[in-house]
Amino acid sequence: KTAIINQMRNRIKKSEGLVYVSMAEDPEIKTKKNVRMELAKAMGLPIDTPSFGKSGLDLPREISEVIRLRKKWGVVIDELHDALLRNKTDQRLTLSMLKRLSVQEFGVSIIAFGIAAASTALNFNHEFKRRFYQYQLNDWEETPDFRSFLFELEEWVPLREPSFLYEEELMNAILIATGGRMDSVIELIQNAAAFAIKSGKEHIDIETLSKTIANPWLY
Repeated sequence: KTAIINQMRNRIKKSEGLVYVSMAEDPEIKTKKNVRMELAKAMGLPIDTPSFGKSGLDLPREISEVIRLRKKWGVVIDELHDALLRNKTDQRLTLSMLKRLSVQEFGVSIIAFGIAAASTALNFNHEFKRRFYQYQLNDWEETPDFRSFLFELEEWVPLREPSFLYEEELMNAILIATGGRMDSVIELIQNAAAFAIKSGKEHIDIETLSKTIANPWLY
């Protein structure tokens, strides 16, 4: 999820109009995050003032004014499930704020990422189930798209010789070792490339990959 969010700044037109918010909880901080405060922080608003959020609206006046003045057209929320897996009052406030942002008055697009629990929470509310389009990201499988992804990934790895990661033997070994999970695939290739450089091979073959799977820190 986070890898996709990081790419949005480079791949989406007018990405400067997006506001990025992470709802990931910090185990060292006992105070639970809420969307209002995190959105205000992302916009650089002084939330420690006595007057902040005293308008009585589910969307504070300060936030709504900044959205208009800075012409923000979208809010990107990472780890949405951490905001929704709360008591009913907190959950209702979060959903109410997201609804207010997306109505005609502001017309802000809400682009949220989370695990299956976030989808479950949205589906529980019929109005939000209808309002939000949900798309499930599946793990990689042996498909032409995955071959294409490995081809592009190999272009990114700084090795002097080609590895042909997209060929059947290497591709299947990668899928078996990672289960097709995106971050695991990238981490495996990074570690294998580091080992290939250290060993002087300058390419990833099945031997290098097997040794890396057995010991990711071999390099």
